Amino acid sequence: MITFRSLDDNDLERYKKMILLSMDLNLDFNGTYSMYEYKGQERCLYFDDGYGVIFYLTDDGMEYRSFALDENLEIVAAQTRDYFFEYEEGYQVFTDVDTGVKSSLTFMRRPRNDVDREGYTGIVAFIQYNPNNDTRAIINYQQNKKDDGERGFIFDSTFNRNPFIISFEKNVVKKQRRNITPRQVKYLRVDASEGEPGYTYMTIHDYGLIEVLLKGSYALQKDRNINRYYRILNDEVNGYCITTYPWGIQHDPRDMSNKLANNAFFYKPPQYMIDLYNGTPTKDFEEFNEIAASLKELQKTGLLNGSYITL
Repeated sequence: MITFRSLDDNDLERYKKMILLSMDLNLDFNGTYSMYEYKGQERCLYFDDGYGVIFYLTDDGMEYRSFALDENLEIVAAQTRDYFFEYEEGYQVFTDVDTGVKSSLTFMRRPRNDVDREGYTGIVAFIQYNPNNDTRAIINYQQNKKDDGERGFIFDSTFNRNPFIISFEKNVVKKQRRNITPRQVKYLRVDASEGEPGYTYMTIHDYGLIEVLLKGSYALQKDRNINRYYRILNDEVNGYCITTYPWGIQHDPRDMSNKLANNAFFYKPPQYMIDLYNGTPTKDFEEFNEIAASLKELQKTGLLNGSYITL
């Protein structure tokens, strides 16, 4: 458990920049400042009625992270150097500090509890929204899911394969305000192995018929298993959908990754999203959790009273 102590004159001198930074953060100074040590490093905590800011000194100067607790002293929001975390309608939502893109993960059974063509029963949906251009991307990965009532554990290995379906929606908020459902442009991943007709079709698209006739598909692809993306022309019906495969425009995974990157979207979720979804605290959340646990102990002894830590 973390042990807090009051600031002495030496602390005030070393952390005087903290006061200026506090002003930039619009802290109202109704809370209290306390010193503590975490894993051999010195920290200063500002705490005010469930809102906490951790200040610490680095070679680059003063830095900070923040968190918010509910009435039960459980974490409901936090900000690190990379992202802002909060709950929206029960979902974990992350906002990238640099781009402003909001992201979330959800794990669900396939519609009608069916099984896809490869035997998967579940979908991990990586949802991203960019408020700067009002665009949303939904990236679906395949993973087995046993029960709709269970939240489920998302495996890192799920993201080793290319996404099953990638969709884009433009003017999301603009259309929602007018009660119009945003139109989705969806792309389905189609897999092919050497010797299958699809393998040849895809290679012809990539290199042209003459190159395929001269060199052969495998000599050009140098991989026995490939996949490409094709537009979905209609929504899935009874587990099937109509696409532009095999003669329509195809996109390889790098094309799709670039389409996402052009909108400041990730191709795969960051590791911290997967960890926090699975209940595994990141390095930042380990410290937030320890502070929350220590504040609970202070509350039991009467040393935490509303906005103040009494030391």
